[in-house]
Amino acid sequence: MKKSKLSTSIRVILGVACTPILFSPAAFSADEEDQVLEEVVITGSRIIRKDLEGASPVTILDRQTIELSGTNNVNEILKTLPAISGNMLTLATTNGGGEGTTNVTMRGLPATATLVLINGRRLAPDADSGETPDISMIPVSAIERIEVLKDGASAIYGSDAIAGVINFITRTDYDGLSINVGYGEASEGDFANKEASITFGKTFDEGHILVGVSYADNDPVKSRDRDISAVTQTPSSAPPWGNFFVESVDPDNLLTLGNGSMITNPTAADFRPFGDGDAYNYSVITDAVMSQERTSVWASGSYKITDEIDLFFDSSFSQTEGGYDSAPTPVFTTFEFPSLTISALNPYNPWGVDITDGRRRFLELGPRTTNFEYDNFRFITGLRGEFDNSWRWEMAWNFNTADGLQNNTNIVNKTRLQLALGDPANCTAVASQGCVPLNIFGSGLAGAITPEMQRWILEETNESSGTELQSWHADFSGDLFELGAGTVGSAFGIEYREEDIEFNPDGTTAAFQSIGNTNYGPTSGDRSVKEVYAEFLVPLMENVDLELATRYSDYSDFGSTTNPKIGFKFRPLDSLLLRATYSEGFRAPSLRELYQGAQENFGFFTDPCADAANVGVLPGCTVQSDPSLIQFLAQEGGNTSLKAEESESITAGFVWTPVDNLNFSFDYFNVKTDNAIDTNAQFVIDQNALGTSGFVDRVLRTGTGNIQLVDAVALNLASREVTGFDFAVDYSIDTDSGSWKFKWEGTWIDEYLNQADSSSDFVDVAGVFVDDAAAGTGSIPELKYTLNALWTYENWTVSWTTNYVDELEEQEFLGGDVVHVIEDWWTHDVQVNYEMTDYNTTITLGADNILDNQAPRATTGFNDNIDARTHNLIGSYFYLKASIKY
Repeated sequence: MKKSKLSTSIRVILGVACTPILFSPAAFSADEEDQVLEEVVITGSRIIRKDLEGASPVTILDRQTIELSGTNNVNEILKTLPAISGNMLTLATTNGGGEGTTNVTMRGLPATATLVLINGRRLAPDADSGETPDISMIPVSAIERIEVLKDGASAIYGSDAIAGVINFITRTDYDGLSINVGYGEASEGDFANKEASITFGKTFDEGHILVGVSYADNDPVKSRDRDISAVTQTPSSAPPWGNFFVESVDPDNLLTLGNGSMITNPTAADFRPFGDGDAYNYSVITDAVMSQERTSVWASGSYKITDEIDLFFDSSFSQTEGGYDSAPTPVFTTFEFPSLTISALNPYNPWGVDITDGRRRFLELGPRTTNFEYDNFRFITGLRGEFDNSWRWEMAWNFNTADGLQNNTNIVNKTRLQLALGDPANCTAVASQGCVPLNIFGSGLAGAITPEMQRWILEETNESSGTELQSWHADFSGDLFELGAGTVGSAFGIEYREEDIEFNPDGTTAAFQSIGNTNYGPTSGDRSVKEVYAEFLVPLMENVDLELATRYSDYSDFGSTTNPKIGFKFRPLDSLLLRATYSEGFRAPSLRELYQGAQENFGFFTDPCADAANVGVLPGCTVQSDPSLIQFLAQEGGNTSLKAEESESITAGFVWTPVDNLNFSFDYFNVKTDNAIDTNAQFVIDQNALGTSGFVDRVLRTGTGNIQLVDAVALNLASREVTGFDFAVDYSIDTDSGSWKFKWEGTWIDEYLNQADSSSDFVDVAGVFVDDAAAGTGSIPELKYTLNALWTYENWTVSWTTNYVDELEEQEFLGGDVVHVIEDWWTHDVQVNYEMTDYNTTITLGADNILDNQAPRATTGFNDNIDARTHNLIGSYFYLKASIKY
């Protein structure tokens, strides 16, 4: 099925791509003249304009900048940008994160608050989260530039554009044939990356055609192969040899079955305090970076039907395959829901009493493996043209699907496990199906659990998912009339959009019977959206422009909203631009947030009540919980009562060019979001401990104070507000020894405030790390910047880039005491290019993190003892590439 789908998609794309060539009389004639395409709009506006510097701050990563990154993954390009921080999914989030998909988070706001576009058009959500597009499916070789709008833009684009917009502009006007190959690996000898791409473009009298194919593959990195992650800081209290609480011996005594002899008639003197040696180091098995293989084919083109009307299309198909290993399945009998009991009659139970708190990791079953395949198909076609000299129009259909398959092995079936642990008579009743009593008290060594026992409890789960987006739009842009200071520009448009998602777990998963994997019920939902917008560029005076925009959106599932934007641009001097914007935005609840079936997640969280100092101090901590417990059961799910997030954004700043080739820019930003939607279990646990109203009953604890269940159903928080500023300085100079370019670009986040409800205090998490495995905000560094120097001389180009991430506080809980400071982190990347003009070939040699600066330790970082979304543990990475152009 996989090969058929890939080959069929390739045939469709290439077949459509060849159509304009077949109808072109110039298809087989050589035309060496380059066609110059006029740049008419910039991200954040749909108005045709000559001045590309608008009222909103936009960062543009051109083709050279993309190539200087040295990576074949879009996620890694964006990750280094100063404005990007927070809970961003990467290939290193193998625990508590994505299943092979990646996204982008601006200003530390959730990924759902950043709108991702390709050529100004929306994408379907990925088939894993069902909420945000998978940006790793966009092939780097297809990108001409990336435009990053750091301002709210709901008035222009609609929902999701609260923090900003990432717009990927693909290559369209390339003439010729380009072949690129590359190989790289880490200094430790792993993380091998292989890549290859072919791009062909042809411009002819009636239009153009562009076709490309790319392939990229990366090997995994094992946690055990890096010093910082070889031994976990949070070892599991469910080791292969088992931990058991047996109350008939002593309520405070824990039995740990090691490889020694059995204790008979134990007394308190036979026990010792629980220590790290009684826990399990799962880092010997886990992947720190997952493996992934990506194949993409894309095509675009246009054909001139008449002198004023063009037929165009843009299409792509991407397939991503990969996987990762996790530690063998652990079982915590108390924390399953409902809980499990080891019967006193189990023939292997040495104490002859029921045991309700047993912890055992089934090393005998082998590592849990997760394998995935994601297919993404896009096809856009339409007509565009001009009339009345200044007016341009476009009408188009956008179709995008994302489909996913996931396979999980070495999972334990809950019902069959209870039968094997319970009264042997119950097991005997289904012996014909293979049930045998389980020796959960075995040593964890080979043979302790027999093959027959393994076969009975072992489970493999399979899941499928899909999302779809279809939209039809019509856009018009042109001059309205003349004012004394110039022409009033305008843009108008309408859009109709249909969205739907579907998640289909297998029977075991849907019945909440798997242990070691996420259980969830089926999910399906759909909606339709009708929108209309208008935008105006009004020259008030010769050097003063006013930008106005508004968009009306009508959703079939939650209602309608109107969102305006106003921008101001003033040039008091030729060298100085002053700018400011105010905008209102919104984010409609995603279909996943509205209609997700109940989901059970055994996540990694921090319980404030595990600290004795908080007992009797925090209102929600009346009993100290077990400090060795780090995994708890959270139940999530959709909420059809969710309201849309509403936002207000303000930017104000300047661009100053005091002398030629020297530019300064500074922009203040403030983004306030009300009704912020969150499904963060860690946040629920923290608010429960603080006694916040609305959270008191959302954490269920056992009689001993341990968390048994967290209710993390999606909800609207009171407010979220982030404030800070962006800055940049760039300078270029030509000398006899070559051309030099320097750029320093950074973001400072002054405040990042969260409020649980209207009666709660605001908690500032700027400069604070929240473990990403707990689905929190991730890291919000106060300062993040890049410093780049580029030297070009004859056939040589040399680049040096320094990346800086500020230090971060780890707090006992959000707003609590600081328990550790994660050190700031510097990395340095270098690249050398040599162009062999006689052979039309460019050779590139590069190194990321060339000084091998290791990621700083995060004491609460479950993903390999670091913040996997901000730092990485790969170390130095070296690569060699070659590009041939004809």
